[in-house]
Amino acid sequence: MSFPTLRTAAVLLSSIALSGTTQAQERIRYQVIVNPEEQYAVWVADEQVPTGWKATGRTGGLGQAMDYIEEVWTDMRPRSLRTRMAQRGIERDAIKYQVLVRKERTGDDRENDGIPSGYYGYMLWPAEETFPEELTPTGKVGTFGEASEYIEEVWTDMRPLSLRRRLERG
Repeated sequence: MSFPTLRTAAVLLSSIALSGTTQAQERIRYQVIVNPEEQYAVWVADEQVPTGWKATGRTGGLGQAMDYIEEVWTDMRPRSLRTRMAQRGIERDAIKYQVLVRKERTGDDRENDGIPSGYYGYMLWPAEETFPEELTPTGKVGTFGEASEYIEEVWTDMRPLSLRRRLERG
């Protein structure tokens, strides 16, 4: 059984995101990308968008990309989860969520599980539902707001780990 992809649960303020970047990294031109579940990420502007993602048309420095994501990503649940909850008549704030994390997959670790290639990050999942086995619980459970705030504290960069490592190697 294939689980729907999840939408990561929060976007950090650009000042937080930039705290760990170097001046050289900030000079890189980035683009904002989005996948079918309306999960956003930051990608190098002059590189091909990863499979399963599309460019939003927004480019700029890392801070500008993060600011744009913060502006447009107002409901952090995946589109499929929002749809499913609406069909069941469940209001967003009527349930508790657990915070899960998905590590970035590479090479042979990528399976055809419906999750776009290269997807990674923190996610919200209804606390009372079984979650896909490729996700790991963080131990944080709370309201939508509490879970989102937790992710804002711990997720400091929306670039995929493989991209950050490659840029650091220069």
